[in-house]
Amino acid sequence: MKREKLLKISIIFSLIMLMITSFVRAENMQEYKLEDIGMNISIDSSLIDIVSGLKNNDERLTSYSPKEDYINNFAKSGILLDAVDKVNETPSKEILVMKQEGTTYLQMQDLNLYEQNSVNGYYSQFIQSVSSQATESGLTVKSNELYRTQNGNVYFHIVTEGKIDDNLPVIFSTYYTIMNQKMEVISIRYYNTPMDETSEKSIIENITFDALPRDNSYQEYTTIVYSIVGVIVAVFAIAVLIIRVKDKRKLDKSITDKTLKSYKKFGGILCFFWLINAYQILLRIIDIRNVFLTSGLELYRTLVFVQSLVMILINIYLTILILKRNPKSVKKVKIALKINLAVTIILTVIRIIAAAVSQNTEVYTSSYYTQEVSIITSNLFYTVIWLVYLNFSQRVKIYYYINEKIDYKTFGEKFMAIKLQISNWFSKFKNKHKSK
Repeated sequence: MKREKLLKISIIFSLIMLMITSFVRAENMQEYKLEDIGMNISIDSSLIDIVSGLKNNDERLTSYSPKEDYINNFAKSGILLDAVDKVNETPSKEILVMKQEGTTYLQMQDLNLYEQNSVNGYYSQFIQSVSSQATESGLTVKSNELYRTQNGNVYFHIVTEGKIDDNLPVIFSTYYTIMNQKMEVISIRYYNTPMDETSEKSIIENITFDALPRDNSYQEYTTIVYSIVGVIVAVFAIAVLIIRVKDKRKLDKSITDKTLKSYKKFGGILCFFWLINAYQILLRIIDIRNVFLTSGLELYRTLVFVQSLVMILINIYLTILILKRNPKSVKKVKIALKINLAVTIILTVIRIIAAAVSQNTEVYTSSYYTQEVSIITSNLFYTVIWLVYLNFSQRVKIYYYINEKIDYKTFGEKFMAIKLQISNWFSKFKNKHKSK
């Protein structure tokens, strides 16, 4: 009996101590409800959240002035929580919660809803990209893991370290997940302080998410775009057919050569060039919409918007101009192509310079600069190809220079000329060989 009583007393005592410990721990924790992303996160109550503090006029944050600038910068950067242990000197610990938005995440489910194989594949690609960016920023990757909490949340966790501001040692322990159609980032930073893995794992384990209404605007937009594309393809097909019928009516009936007849009608590579320019209008409209869907990087977004708008105007001009059958059209098309290239190069170079000046290595990595350079090279290649075509195409000369005599050769004549040229080369080679 005594043993049973002692066992009951020990169990009751343990439960009481557990309740007291939980109560004390709860008293020392502050919960933040980040409604934008549906996240509920509890952190040490001694930490000061700068974001909510500025909004609520926390007297401890008087050095953050003007506060409107800080609040705007937090909003543009997607920072929802920035908790530090010191506000008037370099902190030893900082907890950041950020959101990243984009069309990619709008199409995705919550990360914990995917099958394990899909998560593993995405994790490998994602960590490789993040590790590369960290290395380019001068940080050392210490470890990474695919971390699944007890409540089923999935995080991509990476630990990096390096030095910032006057060689201050810092450890970045960053957790990435996708919830409610957003990339959500929890970055725990230790400044000249050892990493507290037990404390941060406790924070991550206790994070919960509220389900937010799903934004289906992107799917609706995609459906609309596909419908518009279908209508545009049909309109283009009808337009090409009407143009060819119109050209056929104007065709000189005395012409017997089939190739020459074909060249005097709209078609071939010329028709392809016209369709590409018309299609570019749709692509640039999509680019402009994507600019308005993203946030932050104001200069970059403005330059992309200006470039897309200029390209839309030029492509509309080209689409109309290509259908006008006179020699001046060809010259104007060449000029428009050169202007388009010049605008692309100028605005892209400005974006590259702005990125370099900003020194934001987390956003502007080497892959960003590679992408920008590829925009210049691809546009240069595109322009050169079409300028060469417009200069040397027999169809262009015959189709646009209607009232001028063109030195045209049929396919058979071209073939015989090439055959004769090859025969002459062989004869010369044989004669040289015999003379030796």
